[in-house]
Amino acid sequence: MSQLQAYQELSLKPGASELEIRAAFRRLAKEYHPDSSAHGGDAQKFQKAHQAYQNLLAKARSSRKTQNALNGVQFQFISQSQNGLDIHYELALVKSSATFTLAIPRTVHQVCPRCFGEGRTLVQMNQGSIYRPSVCPRCGGEGKLARTSHLMVQVTPAMVERGKIRLKGAGAQDDKSGQSGDLYVNLNFVERLAKSH
Repeated sequence: MSQLQAYQELSLKPGASELEIRAAFRRLAKEYHPDSSAHGGDAQKFQKAHQAYQNLLAKARSSRKTQNALNGVQFQFISQSQNGLDIHYELALVKSSATFTLAIPRTVHQVCPRCFGEGRTLVQMNQGSIYRPSVCPRCGGEGKLARTSHLMVQVTPAMVERGKIRLKGAGAQDDKSGQSGDLYVNLNFVERLAKSH
């Protein structure tokens, strides 16, 4: 399966982020996997989606490793967690006295344009006039779509000394109140980075 075919299989644009790839596969797995689909699934389509997912995930990880070494400072994202509206990243990096740019992924959830946030759509039965409710194929029943962008942050020696970066208002957003949390990046210094498997 070519890269272009893999993107098409997951209904993604070329260059999609790792988070977008994971979200697209979860959506298709809900629709096609025999154990999770409401209508019995489709094993062949699930296998194709899984193959495309593995293909693109490997490419995204390789691209991330290359990008993280481009600006002269080696770093790796270790983990991401969320506490309320605040998002926390753990980052491993080799300590440097130089200023460098860090691309921090940020995922924003938007209302699905196909089901308008309901998570279900009506599907026509047997080419007739009867419709039945079904899981929305666009969002996988979640009612929302994940969109990933990157916050470009210049990390200064002062930030390195503090060991933590705080970006006000860059965390998760509450749909009802419109309030946003903060995004924190904890800097964990190492002699060398662990090898990726």
